[in-house]
Amino acid sequence: MIVRPIVRRWRDPEALAAGLAARLAPVIADIARRRGLCHLALAGGKTPRAMYTRLAHEAAIDWSRVAIQFGDERMVEPDDPSSNYLMACESLLAAIETAPAAVDRIHGELGPDAAAEHYDVLLRRDGLPDVALLGMGDDGHVASLFPGTVVNHGVYAMPTISPIAPFERVSMTFSALAHAEMIVLIVSGTAKAERLAEVWQQIVSGKPTLPAARVAAHSDGRVEWHVDEDAAAFLPESLR
Repeated sequence: MIVRPIVRRWRDPEALAAGLAARLAPVIADIARRRGLCHLALAGGKTPRAMYTRLAHEAAIDWSRVAIQFGDERMVEPDDPSSNYLMACESLLAAIETAPAAVDRIHGELGPDAAAEHYDVLLRRDGLPDVALLGMGDDGHVASLFPGTVVNHGVYAMPTISPIAPFERVSMTFSALAHAEMIVLIVSGTAKAERLAEVWQQIVSGKPTLPAARVAAHSDGRVEWHVDEDAAAFLPESLR
């Protein structure tokens, strides 16, 4: 049986960014206190950018006890406009006053096979995520795990192919993401509303096929969805 995610709804993208940052701060601080270090896996794309800016100013977080990781990356140079690492630098890392304990980026400039192998070794050496942040694409993908992707569960990072450019990616696998104490799916906008409702139905039916639904199947109920009203438009009435 798949445990259904907790669904937290926010009025609009701005409220989502502020509310999620406030929700994450004590969780990150608590894990860092208990374990000595919190491994935080960041989502890429446009949706989490505003939240990262707010998270950078959450006083509860001692960033010297946070190790930054990445759920996925495009196979580009780190200063490329499409780089998830660059987005994190601009929105989060440049704004925090204390340097993180580590910033373990995926080296997209190495190419997919070498970058995946390098990141798999890094995750095994430095630790898997304690908190994993995920966006969701219009097709239901999370990180760079796309519909139809065949996932090797013996690894924590793998090359994947995106249907849109940049095509070559490296992604954490479901096995890596499932290690997290808290997994957050961040969804905003009307364009994703129907797909999010489909993901919910797959979870409820116990037949997850889309990656966003499969995350719940691997996580034993440690998933929270943070969605704005537009994205929640087609969810069941009980969730809206």
